[in-house]
Amino acid sequence: MVSRNEDGSLKLTQSRALSATGVVYTGMRISMSVAMGFMGMLSSLRGAKGGIKEARERESQVGADEQKAHAIFAPLGEPSRTND
Repeated sequence: MVSRNEDGSLKLTQSRALSATGVVYTGMRISMSVAMGFMGMLSSLRGAKGGIKEARERESQVGADEQKAHAIFAPLGEPSRTND
């Protein structure tokens, strides 16, 4: 906005009034930001849930190979029985 001073010079002032377009644009940006934040939180929760599931599966398999190896090598450590 341009106005004229008493001495004849021009004064440039900026209008602070909000237009309807500006209000709608601001509202849309805020709602999109909130929606993206929730999507990010849900995504991270799904990732954490999957990580916990994988850790439990790995935990259930711990020692399975050890038991097989023990069954194979156990007879090797026993004293041999020969006919005397």
